[in-house]
Amino acid sequence: MTQPIWTPLTQLPALKTRTEKHANLVHDLTTQLHEPVQSILSTLNRRAIALAKSANFETALHDATLIQQLSPSSAIGYICAASIYSEQGKQRQVIDVCNKGLSIVNTEDANYTTLQQAKADAEHRDNIRIDFVSQLCYEIVITALVPMFMDTAMQSWRPCSYLDVCMTWRRRIIQSLNGLHYLIEDEENEGKEERLSQVVRFARDIKSLYIYPYYKGTWLGDLLRNNDFCSLRELSIDDLSTDCGDHLVASLKSISDTLTHFEIEQEGGSMLSIGDILQNCTNLISLRITQPWFYDLSRLPMTTWPKLTTLSLSVSSSKEVITRHHITTIGMRFPALKELSLSPCVDELSTSLVLSYYPWMKSLQVLKYGVTFDLEYLDEGAKCEEGALSSLLVELCDIRDDNWGMVSLVLHQHQGTLQEIDFDIQIDTDDQDYLRSNVGFGWQMPHYAPQLEVLKMTADAIKVTPQILEFMPPNLKTLELDFDLSSPLDDKAPIGQYLHRFAQHSHLKELVVRFRSSDTIDIVLNAIHHLGLLQHLMISFPKKWDFKQMQSFLQQLPNGCPRLTCLELDCDNPPSSCSLNALKRLEHLKQFAFSIEDVDGDDIFWLAIQTFTQLEWIRIHPKRAINLSAIRHLQEKRPDLTITLDKLFYRFE
Repeated sequence: MTQPIWTPLTQLPALKTRTEKHANLVHDLTTQLHEPVQSILSTLNRRAIALAKSANFETALHDATLIQQLSPSSAIGYICAASIYSEQGKQRQVIDVCNKGLSIVNTEDANYTTLQQAKADAEHRDNIRIDFVSQLCYEIVITALVPMFMDTAMQSWRPCSYLDVCMTWRRRIIQSLNGLHYLIEDEENEGKEERLSQVVRFARDIKSLYIYPYYKGTWLGDLLRNNDFCSLRELSIDDLSTDCGDHLVASLKSISDTLTHFEIEQEGGSMLSIGDILQNCTNLISLRITQPWFYDLSRLPMTTWPKLTTLSLSVSSSKEVITRHHITTIGMRFPALKELSLSPCVDELSTSLVLSYYPWMKSLQVLKYGVTFDLEYLDEGAKCEEGALSSLLVELCDIRDDNWGMVSLVLHQHQGTLQEIDFDIQIDTDDQDYLRSNVGFGWQMPHYAPQLEVLKMTADAIKVTPQILEFMPPNLKTLELDFDLSSPLDDKAPIGQYLHRFAQHSHLKELVVRFRSSDTIDIVLNAIHHLGLLQHLMISFPKKWDFKQMQSFLQQLPNGCPRLTCLELDCDNPPSSCSLNALKRLEHLKQFAFSIEDVDGDDIFWLAIQTFTQLEWIRIHPKRAINLSAIRHLQEKRPDLTITLDKLFYRFE
């Protein structure tokens, strides 16, 4: 047992010689020494309690610890510390300090039972659970609480404890996720029943299944047939290499009432029949198929599938291509498509043939990787006359002159209606002679789009065709510059000059810049400060933005871009509180997206957000760094402010 530090003072000394008179005197004086000791302990205890009542918990705990050091065998110090922890709701600490005291204090101590009761009370409180899911507002649970602890996709073999708390929890989780989503990994058929246990258990509540890879066996078809997947909407199979394709396709009939989206990528095995898939899945609205060989579409029944709005056909074999004959067959049998992807193609006239069947398509993506190209049509985009395009994405991985012909044809055909161009070139060389000799047609692209409203360029596109910076589309509203996914663009002076020319451009409202690093971008940042009519700005970095550079830019932003209504910062570090206070001078700013990494406990930061009175909507990330108490406090102080919590950076819609 630990000995108090003043035990030698309060113990009766051993007397080598003794007389009755002096022995009594020594005894009385020793007894008197106990009185100030007990007085000190009692005074320290009362002071600790008073400190705790005034919320000075750290100082109160110091006194409680001192009592334990002065008299470790007394229960008073441990009871005092336990009451202080209890005031703070720290039940685990109460239990720990009580356990320490109970192991030291003599069971005959008058306060021993009090110490036992303090531990029992703490254990009872620690076992109390508040059912937030059942008690909180439905909207908060669905939109905020459940996404914080539930992943969208779950493993087929791993039990999810949250689904077993109670039926209320399960219903709320399913409602929040809009159904359950499961990933099934096929590991050579080993322990299949165990690996599918959760899928079988929750089959009725599953909305989507993703299988990767699918090696062999009929287990997937059997799974679909033998269980009630009455909510299954989406089925995706990646890396199919089994010869049981016919068995799988036949099993689709068992889920035909609900299945609307089917995607399959086949690496080997027998050819899947698209006709059988369509006949067995009568409610499909989306079908995406990749196969080594192209299915003969002329074998399809002479009927139409008006429900299908998305079709993607891709051939992985280098020996086969999609021809105009295939496109004609597609156009005759699928009259309602809103999205069509074809890969690979070789006939440049394919673009106009597709539009003859689907004149409502407004967006075209051309991805060229050598002699063939991929086409993707969408009905999204600005309105224009039927049979014409308003949006064009060009992605080239090879800049030889013969690759510009396809682009030239599309631009000539739709120059009067194009409003958005995304010019993406990805190259692996800095050979200037090669670049100059293969400039080709690309620099003329914007000239063929006088109605251009949205222009997106990569650094490689600018490197290959620097002449593109000489053209300023008169109606341009959105400019997007992407330096992140390209090879480095060392000289950014032309970019700065290009942006300076937009200073008096009344049409430019939105600027998006994705930087590769923050080393040599000052010239671009300075140019942004001259865009006084800008309303929407997004700055992106792959990781952290240099603190000094970020703070300097944000503090000057209100002077340079006073009309901003939306600001989006995609980087790992948050704006400083000083930067936030400077941004308050942006009187029109309504939307602000930013990181909150490492701001936990920073009351000044949250106060700056709270007093940013013109803000109407903030998007904050990453979700793992979010302090719920800070968010609740902010929501209480600013009930008018919409707060969106994101796992990663997301832009405003």
